[in-house]
Amino acid sequence: VKFAQSKSKIVSAILSESEMHGWDPLLIAAIIHEESTFRSSALSPKGARGLMQVMPGTGKFVSTVNNLEWRGVESLYDERTNIRVGVTY
Repeated sequence: VKFAQSKSKIVSAILSESEMHGWDPLLIAAIIHEESTFRSSALSPKGARGLMQVMPGTGKFVSTVNNLEWRGVESLYDERTNIRVGVTY
């Protein structure tokens, strides 16, 4: 059940962010697949986090400049936040 809810949250975030920014949702899904194979807990050896593999400094910068919610590095493990930051970037 948790897996299905997580996937539903990811699909919802992809659709809403792609519409907001004018991107093809399939492109966003392809990037997520390549970067993290849809694992929201992904952590690269260089420190990139989450679905779209966003670096903490980039996440903070993009969030600050675009008035997005930022609760620190852990924000990048939240599916919606990671996709929002990644697509905005």
